[in-house]
Amino acid sequence: AELHQYLADSKAQIKAIALALGEVDSFSCGRGTLKDQLSTLKPVLDELILKKEKRVKEFSAVLSQIARISAEIAGAGVSGNVDDPGLDERDLSVKRLRDLQSQLEELQREKVILGVLLLAHR
Repeated sequence: AELHQYLADSKAQIKAIALALGEVDSFSCGRGTLKDQLSTLKPVLDELILKKEKRVKEFSAVLSQIARISAEIAGAGVSGNVDDPGLDERDLSVKRLRDLQSQLEELQREKVILGVLLLAHR
């Protein structure tokens, strides 16, 4: 019974992580004994967990930079809550990451323009 529950929990975890990463969950552990199914499932789950951890780091880095530059532009310096940008781990899709990277690039351009304007008024 415990192996059945572990198998069900692992399948649910794979589905949740794949959904968060924006990937299609087309995994099937096939037929066979519970041990066979679990041995097929474990490497897939491990790979997805690593992929999620990497994606979380990428999101955190971009969100931290967005928070820092936004605070600088607003004149608040970097004393705000920049360390915890409030990452929503339910959507770690590549599309969302690209959207945030575009937002970061726009903020970086805005910061440069504001810097040039400030220098011109001195």
